[in-house]
Amino acid sequence: MIIVSISVQNHDASLCILKDGEVIFLIQEERACRIKHSSSFPLKMLEYIPIYTKYIDYLCIGEELTRREQKSIYDFLSLNKVKVNDSIIFEDEHHLYHASSAFYGSGYEESVCLVIDGWGRPFTDEKNGLYSVETTSIYHANYPNKFTPIYKRLWYNPMMGGPYPDFIDSFKKEFNYEVDLIPHFDIGVMYAAVTEHLGYEPGCDEGKVMGLSAYGKPNKKIPNLLCENSILCNKNLFLSNRTLNKDLYGFLANMNFQEKADLSFALQKSLEKIFLDRVKYAVEKTNCNNIVFSGGCALNVVGNYEIKKAFPEINFYIDPIANDACQSFGIAKYYYHKLTNYNKPIPLKNLYLGVDHKVFENKEKIKNIINKYNCNDFSYI
Repeated sequence: MIIVSISVQNHDASLCILKDGEVIFLIQEERACRIKHSSSFPLKMLEYIPIYTKYIDYLCIGEELTRREQKSIYDFLSLNKVKVNDSIIFEDEHHLYHASSAFYGSGYEESVCLVIDGWGRPFTDEKNGLYSVETTSIYHANYPNKFTPIYKRLWYNPMMGGPYPDFIDSFKKEFNYEVDLIPHFDIGVMYAAVTEHLGYEPGCDEGKVMGLSAYGKPNKKIPNLLCENSILCNKNLFLSNRTLNKDLYGFLANMNFQEKADLSFALQKSLEKIFLDRVKYAVEKTNCNNIVFSGGCALNVVGNYEIKKAFPEINFYIDPIANDACQSFGIAKYYYHKLTNYNKPIPLKNLYLGVDHKVFENKEKIKNIINKYNCNDFSYI
């Protein structure tokens, strides 16, 4: 069975090809078009599909694509004589596919799936004027394709009116698992807000802030980033437009290097506190010793080290492609096991999943590719 999945998020579009559950090709659009975090049409990564297969049993594409975008994919495949037997238009289950990517990649037969992200799937109630998005999700996963929700955290913007307390209670009752619907940012948006405040690109450069935190130390000028004795963000510091409150905390407007490092330090410690809390909750709720972790926040290796130290008895698997680029893999694996009921783990064995050198016909073609990207030293070929 050949499954091809195409994920086009707001950033980090990716393409995955599975053959009988094994990955034979996985690539980000940025590797094909050479534009970082690209997710724009026309998709350059589609050019690799005819190289690896001329037949697709199931083509998985997202419902968020316009008809024109979907048509462009089918037109390309038809033009390149790739036959598509059937299609799956998958729904926006962002955190579920993060969980799928980590679970099926891990090789565990069962696990808790922890997903901590900036934004995920929206949950709307137009009648009551509620718009919210998932930021943290916890699932209990079993083969072949069972993902039982345990917990979900949803953020709503109180500046847009916000739901009444009695509506919040009724909204939660629509779920058969624990849900927190709150106006406090989660750690993903907090980290992105500080990243932008320090002059870096949010959604891309959070790793620089993590590195900067190593130069920081406790600083009394830095306000608590979390509400006292909780894992809720300080709404006095983090404004609803995802910026920091420079009016209330004037020193934020003109920070020296050490103050920036100290702010990064405080942010990193807040993240670690949240990580530890979420892992503790997951273990107590499920009594499962296998935990897989995905979503953008799972890229924070310092935080991952802290949870490994704090829970030495737990088997951890951190999704190696934890950002949105993992979505195509998670989608492909999710539907493969759903369609076949195949119940044996097929773990990821390495991350060399991109272009095989064999797709190039000869050394001359390789030289042309290198030359295209301004490298003229061919002595090593």
